Amino acid sequence: MIYYGSHTNIPYERSFFQPEGDEIIIMQQHCGGENVIVYKGSLKPNKTFQFESQRHAEYPFALTFYVNGLIDNRLSICCEYRYKHNVRIGGKRGLFGIINVLKSKA
Repeated sequence: MIYYGSHTNIPYERSFFQPEGDEIIIMQQHCGGENVIVYKGSLKPNKTFQFESQRHAEYPFALTFYVNGLIDNRLSICCEYRYKHNVRIGGKRGLFGIINVLKSKA
């Protein structure tokens, strides 16, 4: 995946730490109701990152993207391989994009 970065500057409490970039958390709903963190880290704009899906075969692929503690976007589709690569999630102002999906089942 790629983090394109924000188009706006939102004040964020950083008095306890000084991270390099924005705090990114991606949570995945992997079996109906339970959420797990699949990625957590600090990213600067236009940096790539990866995570491993925890989806169960009978459930849809659902991710929630957080930037500096705020929900940015939600992605929910049947399965990982169905999403187009190199497209911004959420349209032309989206902060994230899928570059590649490995080991997904068609």
